[in-house]
Amino acid sequence: MNSLSVLSVAYPFALVRPDTAGGAEQVLCTLDKELTEAGHRSVVIAAKGSDISGHLIETPLLPCRITSKDKARVWGHVRDILRGVFSGYGAGEFDIVHMHGVDFMNYLPPEAPSLPPVLITLHMWPSVYGTGMYIAGARSNTYFNAVSATQAKACNPVPGTVLKPGSMPVIENGAFLSASVKGHLEQKEEGYALCLGRICEEKGFHIALEAAKMAGVPLVIAGEVFQYPEHESYFRRKILPGLDGIRYKFVGRVGWVQKTALIRQALCLLLPSLVEETSSLSAIEALSCGTPVIAFAKGALPEIIEQGVTGFMVDGAGGMAHAILKARTINRQACAAAALKRASASEMARQYTGLYHEIIEHKKINDLR
Repeated sequence: MNSLSVLSVAYPFALVRPDTAGGAEQVLCTLDKELTEAGHRSVVIAAKGSDISGHLIETPLLPCRITSKDKARVWGHVRDILRGVFSGYGAGEFDIVHMHGVDFMNYLPPEAPSLPPVLITLHMWPSVYGTGMYIAGARSNTYFNAVSATQAKACNPVPGTVLKPGSMPVIENGAFLSASVKGHLEQKEEGYALCLGRICEEKGFHIALEAAKMAGVPLVIAGEVFQYPEHESYFRRKILPGLDGIRYKFVGRVGWVQKTALIRQALCLLLPSLVEETSSLSAIEALSCGTPVIAFAKGALPEIIEQGVTGFMVDGAGGMAHAILKARTINRQACAAAALKRASASEMARQYTGLYHEIIEHKKINDLR
């Protein structure tokens, strides 16, 4: 396929980095890297401090505690960047705009026949986007894709310009770790369970803590407590009292090398999510490292985890505790093989590149009508 020029627009209030807590930001970071290495031009509009392989157009990085006025100011800044980019558009400056933010409705690019098509990746459930998704879908040359079959089904009727009637393209998230773990499954498993991600009530880490104690297995919790009052309160009330700093410990936000080591050496990854998950980058990363996953059957998680082969789907703390004790029955080579087959970074990028070309051709046909 011909090389492309892709303009990606990130959620403007989070860093696009491999070690960020946000799945959408990790996906964009991985996609940008893969596109650049494949010879495509990748330009990303994202918060200052983001780690971009292509070219970064910075937006202001704000503290976690932001006001509605702060949000409006940053959204206006993104709109100004997009207007500036496209005010002199011509000669194929960009082939496509790819948007990843949950708040994309606040800074959609201008709409004109001379401008490139817009692809919006829905990283969340449709209820999170509300009517904005359908308002955007009424625009010409605006397309959507989902990150799991479960999510795509929930998005029907399909909004936006439809490539194939009755269906929304599905591209599963690829793991940034996958390319670096081939042949490294010989690392010693250290016998602890692991929780990884944003520390908030909806992720159910307090249930993982309860389950680990029921199983008599150490637990490491790695991730970030964002400076939202409800997140901080949850950590103080439901996590901190159960920690002893030895068998049950919180190590905070971890860098790339430390995160990789934690995953590879874990007995299992615990995902006791209390909300429907559109996907789970943590699960994909764990499987890529040969680490089995024990999770509640929320949303798309059953698509990722094969019962008894790459992990276990369970109910409640008791079910999770029982599965922790069975984690060593899972073949770690099978976990890595399953992840690399369906969720590698290169495969995700290949599918997005194919979708970009399909959308570009679809727009050309529409423009001739």
